Amino acid sequence: MLARWGGEEFAILFAEPNAIKALDQANIVCQKVAELDFLTVNRMSLITISIGGVILMPEQNMPDSLILIEQADHCLCQTKINGRNRIEWK
Repeated sequence: MLARWGGEEFAILFAEPNAIKALDQANIVCQKVAELDFLTVNRMSLITISIGGVILMPEQNMPDSLILIEQADHCLCQTKINGRNRIEWK
């Protein structure tokens, strides 16, 4: 599920029971966005995305949704600090 979260941020929920497959899906999203050509003010621009994610394992108790959002937001901030166009997971 994809939803606009605010400003330039979006939330994507992967209903993937396997953490490796979820990470693979996130990498595909990054790659596909980077492959797109965006025309901005009469020139082509490279657009990339940074992803902050939280993996909730099946054996874990479901925390409050606000805690998950805060953790994902923290990871997103880390991606921007560590170089953008990347994924940080918790």
